[in-house]
Amino acid sequence: MNISSRTVKDIFNKAFSQNRNKPFIVLKDHEITYGEFKRIILRYSTYFVQNNIKPGNRVLFSSKDENFVCLFYLALIANGITAVFIDPDCGSDRANAIIKHCESSIIFVDSDIILNWNLERDNQMKITPIQQKNEKRSIKKLLSRDKKTGLPFPVCINELHPSDIPEEIDPLEDAYILFTSGTTSEPKGVRISYRALFSHLSTLSNVYKTDNNSRFFNNLILSHTDGMTQGPLLALFNSATVYRPFPFSIQRIEDIFDIVYREKITHWVMVPTIMALIYQFKHNDEDTLNNNDFKYVISCAGKLEAKLWQQFEEKFKTRIINGYGLTETVTGGIFAGPDDDSHIIGTLGKPVDCEAKIMGDDKTEKPVGEEGEIWLRGSLLMSGYLNAPEANREAFDNGWFKTGDNGFKGEDGCFRITGRKKLLIISGGVNVSPEEVTEVLRSHPSVQDAVTFGLEDEIWGEIVACAILLRNNASLSIEQVTAYCRKNMEERKVPSKIWFVDQFPYGPSGKVIVQEVKNMVSGKEISDLHYKETDFFKIVSKCLRIDAENLTMDFKAEDNPEWDSITHLILITEMEKHFKIEFTPLEVMNVKSLSDLYSNIEHKIKG
Repeated sequence: MNISSRTVKDIFNKAFSQNRNKPFIVLKDHEITYGEFKRIILRYSTYFVQNNIKPGNRVLFSSKDENFVCLFYLALIANGITAVFIDPDCGSDRANAIIKHCESSIIFVDSDIILNWNLERDNQMKITPIQQKNEKRSIKKLLSRDKKTGLPFPVCINELHPSDIPEEIDPLEDAYILFTSGTTSEPKGVRISYRALFSHLSTLSNVYKTDNNSRFFNNLILSHTDGMTQGPLLALFNSATVYRPFPFSIQRIEDIFDIVYREKITHWVMVPTIMALIYQFKHNDEDTLNNNDFKYVISCAGKLEAKLWQQFEEKFKTRIINGYGLTETVTGGIFAGPDDDSHIIGTLGKPVDCEAKIMGDDKTEKPVGEEGEIWLRGSLLMSGYLNAPEANREAFDNGWFKTGDNGFKGEDGCFRITGRKKLLIISGGVNVSPEEVTEVLRSHPSVQDAVTFGLEDEIWGEIVACAILLRNNASLSIEQVTAYCRKNMEERKVPSKIWFVDQFPYGPSGKVIVQEVKNMVSGKEISDLHYKETDFFKIVSKCLRIDAENLTMDFKAEDNPEWDSITHLILITEMEKHFKIEFTPLEVMNVKSLSDLYSNIEHKIKG
């Protein structure tokens, strides 16, 4: 059966026919050529047959090795097998809840993650460890060996003979399931069919004006739809090249621009947070994007404010395509740009290959200019949430998907967004369920109750914040809360601001009144973090939420997840306030260790 007039096999065969030395995916320390891509995918086909992994099966996998993730993900899709990629930074409780919810007994996972998630105790599951370089001795014993080759996975793939991929795949089968916001007890799996995926890739290609000469720069997280779909999958669909050299950080903005120029990048996929940081800290070579090769910046996964949109386009002399969509719509649905007709700054643009309307609470369509909920309909929609009939009934109405976002349609035909109906935090393009964070906080033995909410932020859109009510006589520090969260959820969901409160305001239903909590903590300093000394490490400890005794001048940003871009800005701001100094944008970017930071402060004070 055809999918957007091309079968899945057609799309892969076109990719297989490219020059074998042409780059497909360029990673930090490895380049996957189209020749290597073809060789590995066809050998995975053999592996799946030999191990009785059939089309329609769900295969879960988790790894920090992007080279493996990209190839394995695409191999599953090529063979009609549903890919379920679990974020390797996922906490143990959530990971096990997802595994249970998927009802699959097949999982491929890094050896150290097996230990972190306690998977080795599960006798009902066929666990295939993914061998990593420099495995520790204690982990090596977990490695299983392929029956045919006697080699560990995925090394064994290289010894297999290639097999062809299936001639046809049912377009209604799930291509992948992506777990998005949801609590640990009720993980939310978005089912994306082959029809939805490939029809939407066709839409993206038409909107972005891509072809097999396109070069995408996309270093967004692979466990989120915009990282994988608008990266390796979009490159595959076009037989093009995608670059994923390293995660974004303020300190590497110059390196990114060097790559964009040197590799003749045509499309740069980013979230508004990254755009804001680039606008703020890039102050030379602003013509890098103004050349014959570069086409568009693609903004996704968050609201793009009109002011930033206009400032960025003017500064870098380029055009932004602003896409609106959700994980439930593959990636997009409504686009502002690149054509003048829809490129109206401050809007979502117009629907492409789908329908959109504004609906009131009474389920009547709102006229132009009136606010309501944005509903979408089309082939891009998910098949539904996995094993969640009640959630599906709430999400759909006669084939229309309720986005949970409020907005209105203007006289120009473009849609605008005004807010959200759903209780969801979008921080730096990442969806965070406040209920999930609260559930983790409440599971701590010292916590009586907790509430999580988003706070507006100029750079990140929103940051995750929480307030905690401790049990009687219990004691808990900010550092302990942070460490507990990091153990049980992805780093990106860990609260940036934490308050301890004496009581919570409860409504008649017994639920915490979130807005009143926000009012309570507004303007308050975070408990336990007041400092009286001018000690450098005290301030670093406050911002990084690490005990001061564990810090040294050799502490580097790139080696520590605690020191991300938002923490970097907070750290600089605190130092400026305390020492009454000011950093230039270039100095901010060049601070890569505590030693760099201290030297800058010392120099400014003396100067």
